[in-house]
Amino acid sequence: MMFIRKMLALSAACALGLSGLAFAPSLATAQEFRSGGSTASFQTQVLAALASMTSVSKVYRSCATGNKMGTTNACAGAAGLPVSAPISQLQNFMVIEGTMRNCGASCSVSNLGTPSGGFARYYISANGSDQGVLCTSTPKQATGFLGISGSDGILGDSDDPGNGNALGVNGPGNGVGIPTQWPGQSGGPSGAGPTYDLTTLPRAALESCSTGLSTFVGLLPAASQPTTTGAVELCVVDIDANDDGQIGFPTTPSPLLDGRAGGWATIGATETSNRAENCTYGLTDVPPQDYADASLNSLTMDHQTAIGAQIFKLIVSTNVRPSGSFFGSDSTNKVSLNIAQIQGLFGQANGGTDACSWKDVGGQVIGDTAAKITVCFREDGSGTRETFRNTFMLQKNGEHAMGATNGTQACDQIVEGGASDVVTNKNFVLSNGSGNETNCVAGTGIGSGLTGQIGYINASTKSATNAFYSVPVFGIDPDAYTADQLQNLVKCGNYPYWGPSTAGVGAAVDPGSFVNAQQHALSNVTVFNTSNSPDFIPAGDGTTGLAFIKSRTSGEYFTQFQSANCDSNVPKAPLAP
Repeated sequence: MMFIRKMLALSAACALGLSGLAFAPSLATAQEFRSGGSTASFQTQVLAALASMTSVSKVYRSCATGNKMGTTNACAGAAGLPVSAPISQLQNFMVIEGTMRNCGASCSVSNLGTPSGGFARYYISANGSDQGVLCTSTPKQATGFLGISGSDGILGDSDDPGNGNALGVNGPGNGVGIPTQWPGQSGGPSGAGPTYDLTTLPRAALESCSTGLSTFVGLLPAASQPTTTGAVELCVVDIDANDDGQIGFPTTPSPLLDGRAGGWATIGATETSNRAENCTYGLTDVPPQDYADASLNSLTMDHQTAIGAQIFKLIVSTNVRPSGSFFGSDSTNKVSLNIAQIQGLFGQANGGTDACSWKDVGGQVIGDTAAKITVCFREDGSGTRETFRNTFMLQKNGEHAMGATNGTQACDQIVEGGASDVVTNKNFVLSNGSGNETNCVAGTGIGSGLTGQIGYINASTKSATNAFYSVPVFGIDPDAYTADQLQNLVKCGNYPYWGPSTAGVGAAVDPGSFVNAQQHALSNVTVFNTSNSPDFIPAGDGTTGLAFIKSRTSGEYFTQFQSANCDSNVPKAPLAP
């Protein structure tokens, strides 16, 4: 859908701070492209979009603020909450405006762009692989995208985030894109926390922020980088009103991921200003046939195409260590796991078939004599979760049931020799999105106060604070290898924990070969390398990239590479946590 946008010039006071920024949209009409789905491939989608542009003029990104949103004010600026010590986190919903590369009649995987170029607006959402499937499969459903156009879907009027603009032309405003109803503002709730009243808040705040644009552009090869001179970066700020460390949860369906239907009067309990829109393009970490959910595995994405490999790893909190006489109570080693142990840990709270304590799998939790297990698991429909299930939980005669009920459950451990059974609480934490999954295992956000955590995440994810480490499985510690080496292990069939990243076409009208542009960029081995996308191997052209793509996560994973590329990748000793 084409929208009219208005442009206000930057005030001379811009150099002095936020009060001079004009946040209103431009008058230029844009070719709009909406790509949503896999949270694991957010960066991949952003890089593909940027590589298809010659210049970037504006970027919007979602920002969440509240008591449990990290430890710093990463993006909300003056709109950060609580007022006394604002904290906030960037979210993986983004809009990029810029000029497309014009590749004329020669558009291809090696010549990026669209046949006519022109001004474009890319909406990119990391809202879960199931959303990528649902928005591209019949009947094609709407999904969530960053709500820069407010509840009416029209850009540039007073219901947009920040009251339409920062200067108050469409309303009183306060000069910094924070509506007067915002907690802590004149006439609004006090914002003293721990929870916030959004019943009178008609729109989100808008703040000048660092969206990560320069970092993303810097990851691209020089020849693929768009210019960003003068680009404006803004954050749409949503509040975690119920103080659970997440935006829009645990409401089902999630208004953050699914988006909201237009016409709302206040933000309210939904906590988000994301809008429900048709996608142009959808991505999933696994093909729909790999899902356990019958409502998904019976679907086929429109023009379903495998575009590459998405690589994952298991992680545990640093208080988890191996136990036993060999290691002792002060072990500084990593815990290593086999498939049976993984099934027990991620299984339910049935002491007859599942692990109730880290002791059951040869582990200990430093500081917790009961060695309680905390399972950090992704939401139903997550491609990351489905890749994990297909890789580890399937068995010859079925599958080991996963624990997927949020909360604490009593797990009955049978003690050898007839002694009284020991009941140990086993925690299950629903972690919506990869950021919350990382927070859970790291013991921050939704993981605050927990110990003994285990979860799964993109293979390159590291903890800056040493809060978690990678778990060696299949004799391989992913962190012990360079990105090049780990990708070779995938290509050579030595590390099967990856999913065939799959794309399809949605119901939104393609404004002009944008689907081809995105697909060409995603498959390009020049755009993507182990520096900018260590977790993603593009499909390439049959002689480069992945060369051979398995059609199912649990299917064959040996790829057609010569042994010379594989024999040197011998297993390495695990790195120190």
